[in-house]
Amino acid sequence: MKLNKFLFAGIMLCVMGTVPYTALHATPGSVAATTTPPQQTHEVTGRITDESGEPVAGVFVIEKGTQNGVMSLTDGTYSIRVENIEEAQLEFSCIGFRTAVYDIGNRGIVDVVLEPDNELQEAVVVGAGTQKKISVIGAISSVQGEVLQAPSSSLTSNLAGKLAGVFSMTTSGEPGAASEFYIRGIGTFGGRTQPLILLDDVEISVGDLNRIPAETIKSFTILKDASATAIYGVRGANGVMLVTTKTGRANTRTEVNVTVENSFVQPVKKVNFVDGGTWMELYNEATFARGGVSEVYSKDQIALTRSHDYPYLFPDVNWDDLLFRDFNMNQRANINISGGGNRATYYMSLNMNHNTGIVNAPRDYVFNNNIQQYYYNFQNNISYNLTRTTKLDLKLNAQ
Repeated sequence: MKLNKFLFAGIMLCVMGTVPYTALHATPGSVAATTTPPQQTHEVTGRITDESGEPVAGVFVIEKGTQNGVMSLTDGTYSIRVENIEEAQLEFSCIGFRTAVYDIGNRGIVDVVLEPDNELQEAVVVGAGTQKKISVIGAISSVQGEVLQAPSSSLTSNLAGKLAGVFSMTTSGEPGAASEFYIRGIGTFGGRTQPLILLDDVEISVGDLNRIPAETIKSFTILKDASATAIYGVRGANGVMLVTTKTGRANTRTEVNVTVENSFVQPVKKVNFVDGGTWMELYNEATFARGGVSEVYSKDQIALTRSHDYPYLFPDVNWDDLLFRDFNMNQRANINISGGGNRATYYMSLNMNHNTGIVNAPRDYVFNNNIQQYYYNFQNNISYNLTRTTKLDLKLNAQ
């Protein structure tokens, strides 16, 4: 009987040991506190690579706003458990790469492509794909599309001073006209002097390049010497321009950017002409200075010209005010949408240019001589990852 009491007391002690401390000390009439059950977690996995597709090890993967984090393995894979998968964001950081933040949403697999941060590690577009800037030995100049943005609808006019070795010259005052540009001077006289221009590996003309908005351009690369242009043969004798358009980023929300510009164009140097009466007086003085004995225009003619009483017999026309405006206005609007999921990414851009001239021609009911130019540019880039090693790209440019 004593043994049974001892065993019963031991069992009661073990059972009471599993009861929460607050429940044992609850006062009469109060509700006993209980432990909160742990929240349900979800596992998110994926693979981290660079722009060339090589796995990146040692990347810190942290759930944004928490201390929950892991590190990627040697093959670039990672696995992390998050609490609220619909609102959670993962932050990927590594030395030499730009920090990236991805929305998880309802996905359980999130593959990440990190962009290089160090300037020497940036990818440079060359003739055969891309290379790291530190490994390029040819004469190559490359800038981002944001550098070429300017309050002008002409992209070729914005090249001056932006790229080393590029000589740009505007030879026409017509609105929307393309500028002439050369790479390291003129290679051949009497023949083709313009460089070879490739937009996403498709050859285009100078006029097509002139109407591409800077918001659409991801990188603008100039190949200048023989080692860089050797893959193009004799067609690259005058240099090569490689224009790469933007694409969407995987596992990002839809981003909409809108640009609206209204620019005023005004001549900076204009010749101030005298009126008709003053010109007649100066002409008489010049005649006497050269040995003339009589004035060409009488004082009555000069007075009638200044009076404007007989505009057809004694005209006094200010041709500058009659033919030209003081300034003209140009408008430009651009809207682009980008984003992507785990497999597909997209980038779409629509650009509109309206250019007017400074010539103020009188409007006729039959024909209007005033310049009114409307240009439209549409860019559509869609990428789909069929497998880990196969990607399908569609790049469409309509002008």
